[in-house]
Amino acid sequence: MENTIRVTYRYLRVPLLLLLSLACLRFGVIPGWKQVNSDFPNYYVSAQLLQKGILHEAYDIEKFNSHIHEINSNADGMFVMYPPTTALIMQAFTGFDMLTAKRIWVVLTVGMLVLIIILFAKITNIALVDAGNLLLLCGFNLFNDIMLGQVYTMMLLLLIVAHLAWARQSWITAGICWGVVAALKFLPLFFLPLLLYKKQFRLVGYMIITFFFIHFITYLVGGVEVYRSFFAAFIQNYVRGEVAGEIPLSIQYQSMQVIVNRLMLQGNIAAPIGTIITLLWKLTWLLIAVYLCFRMRNQKYFIEVAYSSIILLLLLFENGSATYHLLFTVPIWFTVYKLHISEAGKGFMLLAFICMGFIPFLVHVAQLHTFITDYSRLWCLCLFAACYFYVVIRYHQSGGGGIHNSPFTIHN
Repeated sequence: MENTIRVTYRYLRVPLLLLLSLACLRFGVIPGWKQVNSDFPNYYVSAQLLQKGILHEAYDIEKFNSHIHEINSNADGMFVMYPPTTALIMQAFTGFDMLTAKRIWVVLTVGMLVLIIILFAKITNIALVDAGNLLLLCGFNLFNDIMLGQVYTMMLLLLIVAHLAWARQSWITAGICWGVVAALKFLPLFFLPLLLYKKQFRLVGYMIITFFFIHFITYLVGGVEVYRSFFAAFIQNYVRGEVAGEIPLSIQYQSMQVIVNRLMLQGNIAAPIGTIITLLWKLTWLLIAVYLCFRMRNQKYFIEVAYSSIILLLLLFENGSATYHLLFTVPIWFTVYKLHISEAGKGFMLLAFICMGFIPFLVHVAQLHTFITDYSRLWCLCLFAACYFYVVIRYHQSGGGGIHNSPFTIHN
């Protein structure tokens, strides 16, 4: 059966790549080329406000949208969840009108995707066509990033370059790349305890210096008021667990916190029960990750396993998630390939990966509204995380490996 799947894939891998590329074009590039009503204005307008010295107004939702409406009356934005450094991303494009800037960014994003595929093939030692298929199987997590003019493909590229540099012990490159991502999205900051535990002090140093240098530039241009507004928003949205200053209730956020909040709002559970459910949710996943990392602590690939586990925990614990956040699951495949996980294990993970990319879209198109389907993205992420923890635990218990191939191990 396994050999049949691999032989079938060998014959169909090029048509599959073409089909997935067409899907990316249809649902990502083309609509992204035509409209600029969502997400991209956050980056474009904030860049303009930074130049004008009034970036602090981006943390007032009404004022920020009034600035956006001056350019595009049909567009809306919400900057309160972003650090001030986000306003640096589109500085080179503010000389263009918003739609032209968006089109330039779409082209650059596609170029970055091609580079990601090349680097992915290099790191995992699989053929380019297979790397392309795996990346495009991110599905609408990737397509939406391109369509909306988001920056997660760029951050994924930086994470992958950092991973490659880290493997080659190029601490400066790895530290700078992680520092840049940390300045835009706090994710790499959670790697610090792991890196310090492994005494990778030079890497940590370059990462912290880069992080603070980027914030210092933003501070010099934007002023102290920007950071006062940001810290107030940070406490409200991260410390208090809110999203854009409100208790997260929308199913678009796809988090356990939203489920609990909605159940409490509808009177189905009391507030103390909701708190217990949330704590048990986080504690369960945390204990699984800690157990795995503890068992692997003296193993060769401990740091890779811990790195992937941290990424999954952060995604599972988000109060307000988005489809493109799941692009951060791509580096987890480096760990899976490095450990030579069994073919069956990779197959289960691949199936869960495909589900994350396509099931939520199919549910949306079919207009299936039930408790299960409304949170399909969250459940698919849970499935992927469960598969990862299971196959790595089995890898450790078996002494490593099993069958060292998969549908995607057709080497260059």
